[in-house]
Amino acid sequence: MVSRSPRKFCRKISPPAFILNQKRPPDTPPKLNEVVHLVARLGGFLARKGDGELSVKIIWLGMQRILDFLAGVRELCITK
Repeated sequence: MVSRSPRKFCRKISPPAFILNQKRPPDTPPKLNEVVHLVARLGGFLARKGDGELSVKIIWLGMQRILDFLAGVRELCITK
């Protein structure tokens, strides 16, 4: 379950979002806008100049990808 607090959201979601986007997580906590854009990129948002605003569907698809990744990691840790 995703937290309603922006800080908790960034703390929980940003590490897998950075990993799945093949970027190194920053030393300082990222801003909410940066994390949302990383999630959207996982959902198919290309972040081109004329692409416009993010849609709920794109963010939802990105969150699904992150949650699937976390479920896989959890499963690997349990089976060891």
